[in-house]
Amino acid sequence: MPRGLTGSRRTRPAVGRATARRTGAANAIADAPFSPGLLGLLRGPFRALGHYVEDELAAAGYEGIRRAHFGLLRVAGGEKPCNLTLLAKQTEVTKQSAAYLIDHLEEHGYIESAPDPADDRLRMIKLTARGQKVDREMRTIIERLEKKWAGQVGPRRFAQFRRTLVDLNAVIAKGGSGSRARFR
Repeated sequence: MPRGLTGSRRTRPAVGRATARRTGAANAIADAPFSPGLLGLLRGPFRALGHYVEDELAAAGYEGIRRAHFGLLRVAGGEKPCNLTLLAKQTEVTKQSAAYLIDHLEEHGYIESAPDPADDRLRMIKLTARGQKVDREMRTIIERLEKKWAGQVGPRRFAQFRRTLVDLNAVIAKGGSGSRARFR
């Protein structure tokens, strides 16, 4: 059996894509939108939320904003301006990726950067007035989708689901997940 870089044995899936195509199982794999596991169950709402926000922002005239920008807009919209390193760390992307995303947002007028008065090597990043509007609009869009989902599954069930996610995030923040998944 092949060994990976760590020396551990890798296992191959019981049915690969080629085998699935030959045996007709490809349709079953392609037709299953999400895994029944926790990751798959969380993936559906997360993706739906991202697509919904992107579509609603575009319809409201905020062009050029994608899911990759959401975290940067949230962090840049904090009380104080921040620098590239802090943005990258808080959004868990590389500095190179953050710089690329920041350039895009700056070109579209959502953020602005200026030299840090305390350190000429750093540039401070903050939302423009347009960026603040899009930040408020994103929050409104998310609230609207949450209300829609609550109407579809029932307000009590959705409220319990939300409280469970809040509790789970608190456990993770305290380091109770047993992994490096703590919030930074």
